[in-house]
Amino acid sequence: MSIEVEWARMTAPDLREVAAREGALAILPAGSLEQHGPHLPVITDTASASAASIAAARLVAADPNPVPVAVLPGLWLGLSEHHLPFGGTISVDYAAYRAILESIVRSLRALGFARLLIVNGLAISIRLRWHRANLQWRTTFQS
Repeated sequence: MSIEVEWARMTAPDLREVAAREGALAILPAGSLEQHGPHLPVITDTASASAASIAAARLVAADPNPVPVAVLPGLWLGLSEHHLPFGGTISVDYAAYRAILESIVRSLRALGFARLLIVNGLAISIRLRWHRANLQWRTTFQS
């Protein structure tokens, strides 16, 4: 029997139990909803980040020294304005994206999680996300 790691499949008591354990880790797969040419679905970035996150979480949860972990549903909103002309893209601006991430962090802290790993499925946004948010995340989780 495998240990459940997908947030959306857990109950509120399950999540409180995970968050209360030492070293509990929340994982947020972050992607986008944007075109990927005529051959791939628009959810590709989010689906890839989610699949990788779930697979990794299952490995660490089943380890002899398991990490208590819960993988949030993939965040499909991204900074994808450069894809708007191609169709199928939903994008938010930086202020909205940052507000969403800060709200997720507040919610995780309220539940008791002290660690968050963001698995970025959208390479173009890495520099923008981390340069502007890195200090805030350290401050938010350490305060």
